[in-house]
Amino acid sequence: MSADIYDDDLAVYARTAWHQKGFVHGELLDNDDYLNHPWPFHAERGELYIHNPTWVQWQQLLTDEKFHASALRTQSGALGPQMRATRVALRAHPLNVNKINGMPRDPDEYIPLSSFEGVTQTQAIRRSDNGYPLNIGITEHRALTQYHMFDEVVASLLERGFATGVESKGTLQHGRKGYVTLQVGERIDIENYSKINRYFTLADAHDSTVSLSARPTLGVVVCANTFAAYVLNNDTATWTIRHTRNAQEYLDAAIGIFYENLELQQEINKEVERWIDTSFTEGQFMDMTRNLMPPCPEISSEVEGSARAHTQWTNRFKAITARYRGDDLDGFIRETKWGALMAIQGYEQHVQKGKGRSTQGKHVDQLVFGDMPLTTKAAQLLVQV
Repeated sequence: MSADIYDDDLAVYARTAWHQKGFVHGELLDNDDYLNHPWPFHAERGELYIHNPTWVQWQQLLTDEKFHASALRTQSGALGPQMRATRVALRAHPLNVNKINGMPRDPDEYIPLSSFEGVTQTQAIRRSDNGYPLNIGITEHRALTQYHMFDEVVASLLERGFATGVESKGTLQHGRKGYVTLQVGERIDIENYSKINRYFTLADAHDSTVSLSARPTLGVVVCANTFAAYVLNNDTATWTIRHTRNAQEYLDAAIGIFYENLELQQEINKEVERWIDTSFTEGQFMDMTRNLMPPCPEISSEVEGSARAHTQWTNRFKAITARYRGDDLDGFIRETKWGALMAIQGYEQHVQKGKGRSTQGKHVDQLVFGDMPLTTKAAQLLVQV
């Protein structure tokens, strides 16, 4: 399921709205500005219910065309053999809580899932404002995600001067996912190329697609590329925080992670400079791109769809090449390791279409959660050069 921005989602930005949705403040948000755009809901837990199975069985019997009318009622109006047998079965049903001649009393009656022996995932999580289901089928012991717990972390980081302001804040997919991105320190200024913003992103989700996590991210102004710093060959650049109901425990864990992030940022800065200073020719880029993609399918009259597969491969290769030769990488930056990474990352974030996902949803997922396998693979290849 894609992570699109819907009308009931919160979307606040410092400078640029993603896909023209949400509120743009005009500059980095301080803590007061941040709090002026509160989270729209609390998460609430509730019991899951199912339709009374005795009513469902009775209705199926009455509408099943395979039973002749005489099987249901006799000419005198008494119950027929099939109806009598069904009534006996309904009376014996373990969930038959409404017994009036074996027939359910109320067609609208629902039964809690917890009534079934052995069923443990009997709960649902929903929004407090409009009831929208955030997750269905969880245990009663699972800790609830509350985006409000981000607020203490943000206030602490801003108060201590660790972050210069909030870049973005919001929810995705009707509130199933939530995030806050803070700008950290000064931009990395690459002469004759671009400025690179340094961010610290907190993210969580109600639908179990991501854990409560924190990671450093980089934002390249000239091409609007935003990605997780782990692609620079540092697999420790994403931290997971244990879900907890204790706000102080949550705050302490997040602040501790931020301290680690500050140390890592220095390493990231040096790594960016090294990649920019390392030559990587156009020929090397073309070879790397072929290694990133599966082998080009050969056109064969004996293989159905081979011509279409060949065309799709060729079009994808051309799209990546076009990104490499685009205006964003004009000048010295193109034939460097950094330029090669930006071409692949720009294609994956802005051009490539995901199967079953909207372009908007894919883009937002990549901005917040760093879900870019092609870029990660490219970085792994570039590290070896």
